[in-house]
Amino acid sequence: MTKLPKPPVDCISRVRFTPIEGNVQFLAASWDCTVRLYDAGTHRLLGQHKQSLPILDAVFFEGSAKCVASGLSKKVILS
Repeated sequence: MTKLPKPPVDCISRVRFTPIEGNVQFLAASWDCTVRLYDAGTHRLLGQHKQSLPILDAVFFEGSAKCVASGLSKKVILS
């Protein structure tokens, strides 16, 4: 098990790995109102987005490093 830098401070609602072969990034959506992008190979936090309410799901577009996330705020985050 590996500790992540700046991990969520509340429950993680979804973890998704990028569908691109050789790319070791993953998203972590959380009840702390944040979706974070990590590099699984280096364990670095690459980016994050915070909303006013918990984020329930996040997913990469098929064959892409682009992602979408949404939660209780009823807003969709595109990245």
